[in-house]
Amino acid sequence: MGQGYGEFARSFAREVSMKLKVKHKCVTDYLVQRDDQVEGLMELLDIESTEVRFVGIHGMGGIGKTTLAKLVFNKLLGRFEKCSFLADVRSKGIELLQKQLLDNLGLGSGEIMDVDDGIIRMRERLAHKKVLIVLDDVDHRNQIQKLAGDASWFGSGSRILITTRDQRVVQRFHILEVEEMKPEEALRLFSMHAFEKDSPPNGDYLRLAKEAIKSSGRLPLALEVIGSFLRDKRPKEWVDTINRLERVPHPDVQEKLKISYDALDDRTKQIFLDIACFFIDHDKRYPSYMWEACDFEPKMELKVFVHLSMVKIIKYFGMKKLWMHDQLWDLGRKIITNESLKDIVRRSRLWRPEDALKVLQQDEDKPNIEMLRVRSFDYSEDAGDGYILTQKELSSLRSLRYLECSGANFSGRLEHLLPKLMWLSWRRCPEKFMGTGLCLGNLVILDLSCSSISETWGGWNQIGTGNSLKVLDLRNCHCLTKTPDLSKYSTLERLILCQCTNLVEIHPSIGKLRCLKELDLEFCFSLEGLPEELCCPELIDIDTAKLPQRIGRLGKLEILNLYKCRSLEEISDSLGNLRSLSDLDMLGTRITELPDTIGNLKKLARLDLSETRITELPDSIGNLKKLRVIKMAGIEIKELPSSIGMLKRLEVLDAERCESLAKIPSTIGGLTCLRVLNLKETSVCRLPPKLPTSLIELHVSSISLPRLYPSGQIRPSKLRGVAKLHKIADLTLDIHMMKLPR
Repeated sequence: MGQGYGEFARSFAREVSMKLKVKHKCVTDYLVQRDDQVEGLMELLDIESTEVRFVGIHGMGGIGKTTLAKLVFNKLLGRFEKCSFLADVRSKGIELLQKQLLDNLGLGSGEIMDVDDGIIRMRERLAHKKVLIVLDDVDHRNQIQKLAGDASWFGSGSRILITTRDQRVVQRFHILEVEEMKPEEALRLFSMHAFEKDSPPNGDYLRLAKEAIKSSGRLPLALEVIGSFLRDKRPKEWVDTINRLERVPHPDVQEKLKISYDALDDRTKQIFLDIACFFIDHDKRYPSYMWEACDFEPKMELKVFVHLSMVKIIKYFGMKKLWMHDQLWDLGRKIITNESLKDIVRRSRLWRPEDALKVLQQDEDKPNIEMLRVRSFDYSEDAGDGYILTQKELSSLRSLRYLECSGANFSGRLEHLLPKLMWLSWRRCPEKFMGTGLCLGNLVILDLSCSSISETWGGWNQIGTGNSLKVLDLRNCHCLTKTPDLSKYSTLERLILCQCTNLVEIHPSIGKLRCLKELDLEFCFSLEGLPEELCCPELIDIDTAKLPQRIGRLGKLEILNLYKCRSLEEISDSLGNLRSLSDLDMLGTRITELPDTIGNLKKLARLDLSETRITELPDSIGNLKKLRVIKMAGIEIKELPSSIGMLKRLEVLDAERCESLAKIPSTIGGLTCLRVLNLKETSVCRLPPKLPTSLIELHVSSISLPRLYPSGQIRPSKLRGVAKLHKIADLTLDIHMMKLPR
C-alpha cells in the first residue's frame, strides 16, 4: 500500500504543481544569476551522494560569495530535514552562533554554558539529522571546528557550505573559486544600478559604462556601488569617476568603494562611520534618535545610503535593521584606523573593548573620541566586565556621545562629566550605583536592559534628568517589580519593559508622559494591569498583557499587541474608539468574543485572532474597509459571516486548523484583492463556485477531500473555480488518506 500511495501522491503532486513553502534567504533586488558558478557549486555538493560533504566558496571580498551561497541555499532547502544560514560568522561570538544554529535547526539551544558545552550539544543533536548549513564569511578554521566539527557530527547526506576570503580556511575541503563576472554579466548588473534597466542607452553612456566596468574590476559589489553612484550623473561626472577608478590598483576593492564615500557630505560620512563601527544589525530607529540630536538628518541620509547601495534596510520581525556589506563595513573601520595609525587615543571611534580599556587607562586628554565600547555584547568575553569608570577616566572624554559599558560601574564624584553624551548603553548594570552627581543632561537613549536594578536603584535620581530622554530600555530587568516615578522623563517616546517577568505595577506617573509613542510590556506575566491614568495622546504602539477599561482614550494608538496575553479574557467596547489603530494582534489570548465596535476601526489593516477562544465574528467585521490581513488559525469558529465579502482590500485570509469551520460564504468571490486563502485542516467540504481570480496561494485541507470527492477521483479540474485562477502559484492539497482510491 505504501508504494501505491507514493505513486498516487507523486502523480497528484505533478498534476497540481504543488510547491512547498519554505523560508528563503533574501538576495539582492537586482540579481544577475551566474549560472556557471551555480552549476559548479551544485556539482561539488553532489546532493545525491549520502556522504557528509564540506564545500568551501573562496574569493576576494565583494566578488559574490554570499549571494552564490544564498542562491544555492534557496535552491536546496526542500532537500534537507533542517537548514541554517549563519551570516557574518567572523564578526560574532562562537556561543552566540552555536545558539543561533541550534535554534535555526529547531533543536533547542537552551542555556549554552560555554563553547565546549555548545559543541557537545551540537554533536548530540545533529548526529542523525540530514542538514544543510551555510557558514558565511569565515576567517579562521577554529570557527568551523566549533560550529561544524567534522563529518561525524552530522547525519548522512548533510552538506556544510563555507564562504571565506582566506583559502587556507577551507583547503582540506572541496573548493569553488569565485571569479570576476563575465563582461556581459557585469554590463547587465551595472546597468541595473546605473540606468535601472538591463542595458545602457546607446551612444556615450554605453561606451562610458564599459569603461566603468573595466575600471571596477567586474566585481559585483563594486559594480553595484559605482553604478548606483553614477545614476543620474552627467557624462563629465562619469569621466571624472572613471579616471579616479583607473588610478586605484585593480584588487583594491575598498579604494574603489571609497569613491562613493568621498562624495558624501561631512554629516552623512559621520553616519556611515557610526553604522560601520557600531550599528550593523541595529534597529534603525535608535541610532536615528542620536543622529537627530546631533542635528543630522538621518531620514534623508539613510535614503542617500540606500540609493548608493552603501547601506541596506532589512526587515526583520517588525524591525528595520541596518546592514552593509562586509567590505563597506571594513572600509568604515579602516577610515577610523587611518585617523591615527599608531595612537588610538586620537581616533574618533573605538569599538574594540581592549582598545577602549587601554585608552581609558592613559592620562592624556582625549578630545577626539566620540564613541566608545568598553564591553562588547559577546558575553563570553571578559573585557570590561565589572570595570569601574572613575572621574579621572571620564573627565578627558569631552566629546563622547555614545558609551557602551555593559557590566561596568561608575565611581566617585561625577559632576559636569560627559557633557555631550547622548546614548548610554549600560546593559547588565549592577544593583548598586557607586557614583554621585552624574547628570547627563543631553542623554537621548538610556539602555539598562538585563540589569539587576529595582525601582529603588540609586541611579534614577541622577541619570537622564534632562529634558531630552527619548528611549528608556529596561527589558529583561527581572528585579524590577515596579517602575520608578517617570514624571521627570517628560520627553520620553519609547518605554521598553518587555520580559520584566516580575513587574507587577507601573507607576501612575506614566500618565504624564504626553510624548510617549511606544510601550512594550510583552512577556510581563506578573503585571496586574495598566494605570487608568494612561492617556498619552501620542501613544501609537502597546505590547501588553492587561488593558485599562478606558483604552479608547488612546486616540492615536496605531499598534496594539496582545500576543500571548493568557490572562486577557475580554476586551472593552471602548476598543472601537481607537480610530487610528492599524494593527491588532490578539494571538494566544483567552478572549471569547469581539465587541461589535470593532467595526469602527476604519484604519485597521491587520487583525490576528489566532489561538483565541473566539467562536464567531461579528457582522460589523465587514466595515473594516482597509483590512488587508486577517488570521484566525486554530480557533473554534464554525462559519464566516457573509459580511466578510465586504472587505474589498483583503489580501490574506488564514483559517488554518479551524477544525470546526465548515462553510465559506459565497461572498468571498467578491474579494478582488485576495492573494492567499488558507483552509488547511478545516472541515470545509465545498468551495464556493466563484473564487477570486486574484488568488496566488490556495491551501485546502485533506479533511474535506472525502466529502468533496467520495469516489476518490481527485483532479484539479474538479476543484470548483480553480481553473479560472490564472495567477495561482501555490496550490496545496494536504492528503492524509486511510486507504487508496480504487
